[in-house]
Amino acid sequence: NNRFTDSDTQIQKHRFRYTDIRIFLNPFTCEIEDLEPILQMEILDLQADDFTKDKFKEENLVEFYNFLPEENYPMIKDSARSFFFFCPCLYYIYSFSLKLAK
Repeated sequence: NNRFTDSDTQIQKHRFRYTDIRIFLNPFTCEIEDLEPILQMEILDLQADDFTKDKFKEENLVEFYNFLPEENYPMIKDSARSFFFFCPCLYYIYSFSLKLAK
């Protein structure tokens, strides 16, 4: 019985990581209902901003997240900082795959 509980906990941890990665790579295509309520509001505001959408298309991820105003998107910026700090290879792999796709 404990074995299944531990497995369920591990699956939930990986699910959250996958959701976080998807938000980081493209906050405009993530599933809103999968997010924490406070993050839902930030993502909805971000997705509704056409200027920000254009910036996302024009810039690389580092430039895009540097562009976002901290006062409007504190949780999104904090998540991005964590990914750049703890998973710098993720950004490089993503950038390289975009170059290959062109």
